[in-house]
Amino acid sequence: MKEGLDKETLQRLYVDEGKTVTEIASMFKCNSGTISQRAKRFGIALNKSRFKRVDIDESTLRRLHIQEGKTFTEIAKIFDCAVTTVSCKAEKYGIKNIPMRRK
Repeated sequence: MKEGLDKETLQRLYVDEGKTVTEIASMFKCNSGTISQRAKRFGIALNKSRFKRVDIDESTLRRLHIQEGKTFTEIAKIFDCAVTTVSCKAEKYGIKNIPMRRK
């Protein structure tokens, strides 16, 4: 578990202070998917309007993943979004996840 990211802290930051999932993820140096998973586990309902909207166009995603060889995780970090956001965009554009070779 991310240090300090317990139910009470997440409740205080998200519900009481009105921080976004992305802001909280940045505070704990993780991605928004981690925060979403914790919220679900803790029974904290998330409002989709409080997620950071990320628009990754097809040409950018193709360039980063296929030409530059970046993983979906690396791309998610660039856009400060969840890996699932990148994989959903890739699926929408018909881009297959290419497993990267370890160096």
